[in-house]
Amino acid sequence: MTGKRTEFTIKACTRCTAVLSCSLLMACGGQVGAPGEPPAGRVPNPSGSGGSGGGPLAAAAGGSGTGSAGSTGSAGSIGAVSSDSAGSGGGAGAAGACADPLIFADPDVDTLVRGELGRPSGPLHPADVVGLTDLNLVFASVPTCLSPGKPFDCIDYASPPKADGWVTSLGGVECIPNLRSLALDPIRVDLALLAQLPHLAQIWFGPVLESTLPSLPQVTTLTMFALSGNEDLVLHAFPSLRSLHLSGAGVRDISALVGLVALRLIDLSGNQITDVSPLVANPGIGSGARVDITNNPFSCAAQMQKIAALRRRGVVVTTDCP
Repeated sequence: MTGKRTEFTIKACTRCTAVLSCSLLMACGGQVGAPGEPPAGRVPNPSGSGGSGGGPLAAAAGGSGTGSAGSTGSAGSIGAVSSDSAGSGGGAGAAGACADPLIFADPDVDTLVRGELGRPSGPLHPADVVGLTDLNLVFASVPTCLSPGKPFDCIDYASPPKADGWVTSLGGVECIPNLRSLALDPIRVDLALLAQLPHLAQIWFGPVLESTLPSLPQVTTLTMFALSGNEDLVLHAFPSLRSLHLSGAGVRDISALVGLVALRLIDLSGNQITDVSPLVANPGIGSGARVDITNNPFSCAAQMQKIAALRRRGVVVTTDCP
């Protein structure tokens, strides 16, 4: 590791879905993961304070989370992207083909973009968003219709988008030509437009329930807070990943990692993984790579030879095994 890393500060409540087997609940103002400095790609607590009590999704799922409820209805901000994970900006990019003034299909996206720019009203022109590199499309407020059985039935993806706290369309985001980092609860949002963002290097995703995903080879860092048995679908969309953070995301099968040969940092802690063979089968995971497989229910006796094989290749493996 070079010591360089990207640390996003999302000053809003990222809604991790316990209802999709996610064991890492994020509540407004709460801390993600263990106390202390977050690993690369993790979302640190912007306030630095802890607290107790479950967030809105924890209550909907009958679970509990950490942290206290935060403010609602306001956009967050994402910190700067490090030089080793983001492409260089410059140029008009996709904005050259966009309307002037810009039009975002979803009023929520319009509100959040304006929040990042400090432009609450008035027309937005392509030149206004050329310098926008980091975008948080997660509102702090959560609709009250969330329920344990079908938590996202309240979100209407068929009708035209409206200002309801859920992003249901990314139309217009492709006109932010130098966007490098994005936080989003995709759920059933069509993500095809992200393929038009050549500098997009880092993504923070909540649950992805889409049946198809575009290939996003420009993305090198991915953090996900919930997977629902669709690991293959999601991970195959990111063939160039160097950093993958799936701590507490409900992961059981890591077979999709075999083909991600560029991986150098892999956080699989706090999941339901019972076999680490795919890590050994990935020829790209070698000297200097780091893998965290703590807090998984695999048998140390059964997996020790595989862990030893990784270490012989120079991989730094963090595990609970003696």
